[in-house]
Amino acid sequence: METTLVPLSFLDTGSSSLSLTFAFILDSLNYNTSKLDLAVGRVCQKWRLVAGRLEFDAQAKAWGVRVPISETLPKSYKTHTFTTSSLPPLAPVDVFTDATAEVVSRPAMSTFRGPYTPAGSSAYEKYDLPFLSIHCSSDSATRTHIGITAPHVVFDGIGLGMIWKAISAELSGASWEAPTLYTENLLLKALAHAPSTQAGTTTDDSDPPFRDWTSPTVGAVVKMLGSMAYEYLWKKAEIREMRIGKDVADHIVSRVKADVATASGGEEFVSTADVLAGFFIKNAYNGERSRNLVSVNLMCSLSSLFPTIPGYPDGALNSFCHNSFAPSPLPLFSVPELQAMTVGDLALLHRKAIVASRSVEKAKAYVEWARTIGGRATPVRHWGGVDHWMFVSEVAAGLAEIEWGQGAKVQGHWVDPMPVHPDHMATVNSIRGGYVVMCGMRRSRWEAVRQELRNVEAEMEKGELDSQELV
Repeated sequence: METTLVPLSFLDTGSSSLSLTFAFILDSLNYNTSKLDLAVGRVCQKWRLVAGRLEFDAQAKAWGVRVPISETLPKSYKTHTFTTSSLPPLAPVDVFTDATAEVVSRPAMSTFRGPYTPAGSSAYEKYDLPFLSIHCSSDSATRTHIGITAPHVVFDGIGLGMIWKAISAELSGASWEAPTLYTENLLLKALAHAPSTQAGTTTDDSDPPFRDWTSPTVGAVVKMLGSMAYEYLWKKAEIREMRIGKDVADHIVSRVKADVATASGGEEFVSTADVLAGFFIKNAYNGERSRNLVSVNLMCSLSSLFPTIPGYPDGALNSFCHNSFAPSPLPLFSVPELQAMTVGDLALLHRKAIVASRSVEKAKAYVEWARTIGGRATPVRHWGGVDHWMFVSEVAAGLAEIEWGQGAKVQGHWVDPMPVHPDHMATVNSIRGGYVVMCGMRRSRWEAVRQELRNVEAEMEKGELDSQELV
């Protein structure tokens, strides 16, 4: 079988100890999962990178993908793993509607992962395992649970979303094209050729683009794991999800956008993702008595910085599926300062952090620093005094566009890094016109968010009643 090697970069190496799972709950008990199995197989046949195997170059200390490029694959070559299971009745999940406004707990990830799903790159290489592990399970509550797990060293959230969209196209019979296979890392190529720009440098120059990240020393790793243990075991942090339907999202977002526009005289703009991040973190601290500092980092895509790369087609990075995120921090503030802010204030800080990330200088600074530590950036944690947050928007992954076929509709979506899920890492995604924000955080903070959602529902109900009175 003819193969070629696609080298991964040190930015990918930083995720080599993790696998990444995208999980979905469908409102269909009789979903024909064999059709999904066949669709995944067809994707692997067309998009050969997805059918590759991990390979580690000990001399270069770098991972690569050994990609099969023969016209046909041997029958003995396994393109993916597909497993199924039956479950006892699970807690009911409400139908996701335009009026949904709720907080729900994450099901056990064994619902979405088979018992032998590999965790981290070493397992994939050692046992010569295919990248994609699909697990489907069903219970007696008319639901089907589907999870796809892949090595994070190869695919980030956007990349895994690209795979799901390809599977969706196969399920619906739509046409799609596999991304071009390049044997160079396009992101590093783009950084090397890109001219510098001062655009977007809106944060304090003394605030480095890698604040709250450090090299993977034993002390740093111990502090991170100790902080996670403190949050999950002592502070009772739980992985849950804020689910808001289209009407609820529109109500929250339109109000905040109007407030920001009025306060700035129309000079400032915030997006839906800005507002949702501000709404989430603002309300998580409602009623909390603390004087801790709050440190928020956004993970921003570097790909959008480079619409062109010399020697490559325009938009080549649009199909880049490897790790391409870098941190961009919000200014530090204390819990009392946060509580005095409006959602609009926080949304605007979120927007400015995104704009600040669109700087080639800052991208190069982060990438050069990451290179010096082999890409293995470790989140900074303190023994008290600072609350660390990370926000990742995966709306661009396009999960809202997935067509499942057979009349099935998605009722829930989860993202889970394996084997560890850092606390206070919030992931934003869009489903069915609405949004989900998933996070592992303290139970008390979840209850504060739940209470604010009840307040929003009451506002919307009052608005409807007022409208009826006007009529």
